[in-house]
Amino acid sequence: PLCAACEKRLLSEKIQNRCKGCGKELFFEKDFCMKCRQRERVFDNCETVYPIFSYVLQKKKLLYMWKVANHRELVFFFGKLCNAVFQEKYKDIPIVPVPPRPNKIAEKGWDQIEDLVWILEKKYKLKIYRLLERTTKIQQKKLGKEDRLSESKHSYVAKSVENMKIPKEIVLLDDVITTGSTINSCKEVLLSLGVEKIHCVSLFIVP
Repeated sequence: PLCAACEKRLLSEKIQNRCKGCGKELFFEKDFCMKCRQRERVFDNCETVYPIFSYVLQKKKLLYMWKVANHRELVFFFGKLCNAVFQEKYKDIPIVPVPPRPNKIAEKGWDQIEDLVWILEKKYKLKIYRLLERTTKIQQKKLGKEDRLSESKHSYVAKSVENMKIPKEIVLLDDVITTGSTINSCKEVLLSLGVEKIHCVSLFIVP
């Protein structure tokens, strides 16, 4: 879906140095950003947080083209990126996708994370566990920071997992981390199911 020159440039712009607390790109700091040094970490129960890109410049356009302008073919590029991360960092650890809001697929016809995990499962043979479901229909991109934090607290619940063996370690997958509220809400549900170690991988993180 991308020409060779654009793909090469984008790959060169992946985050190289991440904060161990929140995953944001570090430029001058070491290990932790200043915010994580000065206060309690945003993701206190996540083992690692691994965003691939900072959500800036052409990367913002890339997500818009995929998620809003319906260029679904970009999922092959994102799938290749994610598979490389899972093979290098999280090999053989099951993936739990952040679920879409209710009726999104019925209304729009597709969901970007569902497309992504379909590629990861069918093409790359990775293990996908759909343990979560979302209860609210509000689009978080339309909310401010405080409203996002409030709305996300009870937005995610466990799906029926009877007779399913819950893995002790998982990777939570989302497209973009903004405030961290979605990750924290999903994290609490997964911990209640018996998951002991939670990692988070996202395509983008807002600086």
